[in-house]
Amino acid sequence: MSKSSHRLPALPTPNEAAVLQLIWQTGPLTVRQLTQLLLPVRRLAYTTVLTIVNVLCRKGWLTKTRVGRADVYEATVALEQARGMILKQIVDRFFNGSVSELQACVITLGSLQPVEFPRLSEQTSRRDPGNPEGRDVKGLRRNERPSPPATISVDLL
Repeated sequence: MSKSSHRLPALPTPNEAAVLQLIWQTGPLTVRQLTQLLLPVRRLAYTTVLTIVNVLCRKGWLTKTRVGRADVYEATVALEQARGMILKQIVDRFFNGSVSELQACVITLGSLQPVEFPRLSEQTSRRDPGNPEGRDVKGLRRNERPSPPATISVDLL
């Protein structure tokens, strides 16, 4: 076996996870079926779902089989196996391989309220009430790029 076959698939993004969840729940699906099933949760275009399943195939989460004129996508691992793989990656990356550190973190987080971060669009579009020109918090107008400095001075002493 080659070294790359021992590598775990990259962690799925939220949209990729939504697609995987549907396939784990219902079995193999086409892109059209996935698009329809995702509609109540996420309004994604057919081409977006196609891109997501192709990325999941490259990452090793899905395989595709041609059935008639459509490609049918199927998970390469069962849900429980995927959960174990994902948890292993999280433990290795963020908890120095220590499951007890993860457990302590989960216990601590269980007693905390989730932190809500403002959306990026809210952060950059906040306006100063005394700002009649409508500049954002960075001092730039919407879609305006900062100009490069005229000269760059470096003071080494």
